[in-house]
Amino acid sequence: TGGSVSITLNCPLTLSPQQLHQIIEAVRGGSAALDKVQTLAEELGVTKMAVRGFLTRLGQENVAIEDLDATLRRVAASHLELRQQVGRLDAPDPAAARLKQDALAAIDAGDYAKADALLGRLETDELAAAERAEGEAAQRRLAAAAARAERGKAKTLQFRHAEAAADYQKAVALLPPGRHAEALEYWRSAGSAWKRSGAMEPALAAFTRGRPLIEAGGLSDSGAEAAFLNDYGTLLFDLAKHDDALVLLRRALVLDENTSGPNHPEVAVRVNNIGMVLQAKGDLDGAEAMFRRALASDEKTYGPNHPNVARDVNNLGAVLHDKGDYDGAEAMFRRALASDEKTYGPNHPKVAISVNNLGGLRHAKGDYDGAE
Repeated sequence: TGGSVSITLNCPLTLSPQQLHQIIEAVRGGSAALDKVQTLAEELGVTKMAVRGFLTRLGQENVAIEDLDATLRRVAASHLELRQQVGRLDAPDPAAARLKQDALAAIDAGDYAKADALLGRLETDELAAAERAEGEAAQRRLAAAAARAERGKAKTLQFRHAEAAADYQKAVALLPPGRHAEALEYWRSAGSAWKRSGAMEPALAAFTRGRPLIEAGGLSDSGAEAAFLNDYGTLLFDLAKHDDALVLLRRALVLDENTSGPNHPEVAVRVNNIGMVLQAKGDLDGAEAMFRRALASDEKTYGPNHPNVARDVNNLGAVLHDKGDYDGAEAMFRRALASDEKTYGPNHPKVAISVNNLGGLRHAKGDYDGAE
């Protein structure tokens, strides 16, 4: 079985959040909305049946209109990750191969419950085969663990995050001895799923269980190690454990710098995260330096008007605001506003955030009419 993959759909959809909401309502009401569904299927790289499933679930979850675009892209990315990972599962005999293909067909149809059940049968079959054939036990258990982990991803697509976390932790238990790389990834996935469910204590416990795998050394994938440390660090930041968070985030940054160089987009994300912690700790000069570094890197990667650049500009404006540099902050907020309006149009939630930042700054400057 191959390693974990991560798929990100960064570009906003051509349909507005309001149009997405209308399509969701149409689908829930029984309307086919074939042209719009076809458009979304082509943009997201999935089947029309999968899109209809996405829209139905988003409607059931009552996702806010302003979050529909990002949530739909995130769900589609997880769908594609699930399909890719299931496609890479070992299927060492014809029966397993059939279950794998049936699971892929269920995923394509957006029937994750059926895919979960089929992967469960594959997991059970693989475990039984491992017990029958001692010499193949390790490989079979590895495949079973991978199947259980992908069941977790299938549950994530159904917004069943606590159940997904339990699946990832079960995947760790299924691993044969010595599979530290997979165990680290499963603990990271478990911790992230617990966090999404709002269960911060189990999330912290999962990351705590995974950390010794890093401290023991011997991991060959520094990118996976950096991703674990980053996610662990951001959880600690959310828990207001700023000093501990900073240690982990700085370690993640060093690993990514050594692997990808100082100007890689992932490095810019790490730098931004460190800036957020420093700002929360009151180290405004340190935070400003981090945000300026992230901004310079992302401008080099994406150009001046990319959403990631606008995010960096907003972050920089916020720390300048905290430092009392209202003119500098206003320049940043105006730049972020102009960029987001160019990217999303005037009525997008991202634009509203920039407008709100600018209004708050005007209020701090005593320009109450301008703030209003």
